[in-house]
Amino acid sequence: MDVMVHIDPEDDVRAKPSAHLPGRNELLQHLQTQLSGSLPAPEKVVLHYLEGQVEAEIFLSPEFCADQAIIRGLKAKISEVLVDDEYFRSIQLHRFDAPK
Repeated sequence: MDVMVHIDPEDDVRAKPSAHLPGRNELLQHLQTQLSGSLPAPEKVVLHYLEGQVEAEIFLSPEFCADQAIIRGLKAKISEVLVDDEYFRSIQLHRFDAPK
């Protein structure tokens, strides 16, 4: 059996610092535009809305992750984007290994 526990670090009753942020599809399109289309179709994306910005975890296929030169280039582009992006605070890349 699986158990998921979610702890919300923000008190949304008192303030809603992330209410102005767009929805998931718009954020993913924004990210793809900011990265000049260099982001492959992810296997999974987890978005965390915190303190008025978004932290993204992007899970990529093992095949894509195998090319370290492409991964380095993508990480460099992500670093550039994060300097002044209006939505994203952090973007982490992960290798997606599906359970067997």
